[in-house]
Formats: sequence, structure tokens, C-alpha cells
Amino acid sequence: MLGGRSKVRPSALSCAAFVLVLAVFGLFAPNAQSVLVAGAAAAVACAAAGLCMLWTGWRARGADRRWRVALGIATLPTVFVSAWHVRWIVDHQSTLPAYVPWPSTLFLAVVVVNLVGILLFPSDPLETETDERAVPWEGYHWYAITALDSLLLVDSMFLLTWATVLGSSLGTRHVNTAGIIANTGALVGDLILLAACLLLATFRQPRSGQALALLAAGMGAMAVSTASYLTITASGGHRSTPIVDVIATAGWLMLLLASLVPVPGSAPPERRSGSPRTLRLRMSLPYVALGTAGLLVVGQLIAKTPIDNAERAGLIGLLLLVIVRQMMIQSENTRLLKAVQISRRQLRYQAFHDPLTGLANRALFTERVRAALARRGSQPFALVYCDLDNFKQVNDTFGHAVGDALLRTTADRLRAGVRPVDTVARLGGDEFAILLDDRNEDPRRFCERLADAIRAPTLLADRLKPVGVSLGVVIADGDRPADPDALLHDADLAMYAAKRQAGGGLVVYQPGRPDRGCGAGGA
Repeated sequence: MLGGRSKVRPSALSCAAFVLVLAVFGLFAPNAQSVLVAGAAAAVACAAAGLCMLWTGWRARGADRRWRVALGIATLPTVFVSAWHVRWIVDHQSTLPAYVPWPSTLFLAVVVVNLVGILLFPSDPLETETDERAVPWEGYHWYAITALDSLLLVDSMFLLTWATVLGSSLGTRHVNTAGIIANTGALVGDLILLAACLLLATFRQPRSGQALALLAAGMGAMAVSTASYLTITASGGHRSTPIVDVIATAGWLMLLLASLVPVPGSAPPERRSGSPRTLRLRMSLPYVALGTAGLLVVGQLIAKTPIDNAERAGLIGLLLLVIVRQMMIQSENTRLLKAVQISRRQLRYQAFHDPLTGLANRALFTERVRAALARRGSQPFALVYCDLDNFKQVNDTFGHAVGDALLRTTADRLRAGVRPVDTVARLGGDEFAILLDDRNEDPRRFCERLADAIRAPTLLADRLKPVGVSLGVVIADGDRPADPDALLHDADLAMYAAKRQAGGGLVVYQPGRPDRGCGAGGA
């Protein structure tokens, strides 16, 4: 954590006082002096903001470091441009150069670094009413979506501005094309960064609203200053008022203050909820931008106004951005749908299976028995109730961990002893049930083999111990009632009759009197 908020308030008051004095000086001092002082102040503020970003980034950790370093690095080239601007004012006594070389347009690459810095600002997904992690575009996917949305908004604004003001103004006079492109690109870049800040504040939860607000205000001030320079350049002028650089100075100082605001390193315990209206607004952004451009084209066609090359490029760029964004949204929706399907399968599995053994639970077993009862006229079946002997003694002697291991071993032996069409379930504790569906073999002989497999010695606490088991069997023929609970109850009665035998055994239930079957003992 950087220095506390106690450092931000006096710094903010000092910056406000500096901008106020600079504005008063620009209004009342001679124009040449005020322009030079305002330009120098903007250069100093730019350098201070960049150095402060790098300094606080060096002291910060994790996510709080990355956005500061990125913005600090992006500010360094602007420091040299601002210094060159002051030198130009001193040498030529004019604010703007008459000719801007084409290589200067490469300076616009810093917009990409600035955008990366804004997107790296620490933030968290909004909560939803169902799942706090169910917000679309979570993870790194939202970086690209936010960048595309910023480009869409700015592209539509550029088309409107070009069609209504800028295009007609440039068409009536000879201007420096490189200077127009450089200033237009700088303005578009500032607006993209401002839009990214606003989207971040609306559709994410920034960990420091104050720092993000200062960043947005600084980008807004830069956009106003750059728009003023673009207007002067488009009109063929070479001088600006000092207030333009005063606004730029204010913007850089806001970025400096943003770097001083401490940003928490972890997400807040309670996040802002993402309402359905917010999510619908996010989804509708590309259509709003595309609809605005469409209305512009329709208006020009009605007025029989030709569409120039700049508008064509803007429209094509807007269409491509919308297509790319929708492809990314479709990809994310596909991923989310797959995640929902996997989650549903997991929930269904958890709802119908025992978490310890992985066997079917009572609910699924009852459902399978009910289905077997519905077709028992052509496919009779048997139901087996199985209970381990002296299981409580195992828990008391060796502990519950050993008891759980014995239950898993018994479940594995039961699974291995039945066919895939049969159903093995754990009903609770040490009680198991087996549905022998459509079996031609005598259920008594099958249960004898199954009991022998369960009674095989088992490693308990590093010692081999025999396992005792009692089984009760009920045959579901056409005379039995179509009630799963009644069948389970009868099999349970037969199992307890077997348990009363010395050493456990096997009993086949018959109405009125359980019939003792053969069965061997256990331990």
C-alpha cells in the first residue's frame, strides 16, 4: 500500500492552487508570455505525472504496480513532445507549427500503451443475483471487450464529428494533413482512454473509485485540450490561447494525483451487484454505435450528400469492430454454456450419488426401483439389502477414517460383483442396496458369491481383518406391491433376520415369514 489518503488532500489543494494561479496569469498577462508560461507548465506537469507514476509503481506490488508503470512509460514520450513544443514557442513565437512531419504521427503509438495501463487498473467483476462469478467476460477476456467497446464509441463519435463539422471545415481550406492526422489521432486516443475509464467504472468494480475518477478526469481534460488544438489546426491558425495549455496542465496534474491514491491489493469483501439493466446496456453498446452510424448514412443519402473517403474508412472500421466484438461474445457465450452444462451434470451427479463411495444414493436407487417395477411384468428383478456386521465397533476401535476406508472398499467390491445394468447404492451409514435387474441367475446363489467377496479380509489399520455382512433379498414378481419403499422395507426385514443368525447370513423374504437361506459367518 502506498502513502495514505493524507498525502492526496494537500497535494490536490496544491495542484488546484497552481492551476488557478496559472489561469489567472494566462488571462491578464501579455499573450506571448502567458502562452510560454502555460506551455512550460504543461510540460512540467507532464514530466511530474510520468515520474510520479513510475515512482509509485516501483513502490507498489502486484496489480497495483502494472497500471502505474504502463502509464508512466506512456507518459515519457509526451514529455519530449511537450519540451519540443515549448522550444517551438520560444523560437517561432507561435503556438502551433506551420508544418508537422509525417513521422510525428508515430507518436500515436503511446495511445496503445496508455490503454493497456487503463485496462490493467485493479478491478473486480460485478456480483450477480445467482453467482458472484457468473458475470460475463471474467478473467482476461474482458480486456479485449472493453478495448473494442471504447473503439466503437469513439469511432461513432468521430463519424458524427467528421460528417457535421470537421469534414466540411477541412474541405474549404488547405491544411497540413500530417498535423490534422496527428491531432485527430491524439484526440481519438484521449477519447478512447476516457471511454475505457467510464466502461471500467460502469461494468467492473474498481478497487479505488477515487483513483479511476482522477484518471478519467485527466483524460477528459486532455481530450478538451487536444480538441482545441485540432480546431485551430483545421481552421488554418497557428496560435492558441493560454487556457488550452492550462487545461492540459490540469489534466496532467489529475493523473499525478491518481498516482498518489492508494489502491487496495485485494478485492473488497462486498462488491457492487451487476443489475440486469447494466448487463443489457453492455450488450447493446455495439448496436448503439452501429445504429448511430447507420442513421448518419441514411441522413446523408436523403440529403444527397456524398460520403467521402474518411467516412467510408470510419464506417468500415466500425463494422469490423462490431463483427470482431460479436465473435468474441459468441465465443464467450459458448464457453459459458459449456460451463453451465458441466455444472448441471456435476449438480445432478452430486444430487443422486453418495459423496463418500460414489455409489447411487437413496433418491437415485428409489427412482431405479420405481422404473423396474413399471416393467416387472416382462422383467422380474430382485432387491438386496446389505449391512456390515459390527461396523460401529470398527469406528470405535480404529477411528472414522478407517471406517470410511472400509465403506469405500465394500463399495468397490459390490461394484465389481454386479453387471453394468444393476444398481448399487449406499442408503446411509453401513447400509447398501442392490437392484438386480432382469437377471436369469438365481438371486440366492448370486448373493452368496457377493457375500463371499465382501467377507474377504480387508486391511484395517495395517492389519488384515475379515468383514462380516448380512444380506436380505426380496423377489419382485407380479404379486408384489408397486411401492419401492415397501420393497426396501421387506428387504430390510430379511436383512435383520439374517443378522440375528450367528455370524450373519442371507435370508430371502417371503410374505408372513422370512425364509432362512444359507449363509456363512463373518467377524
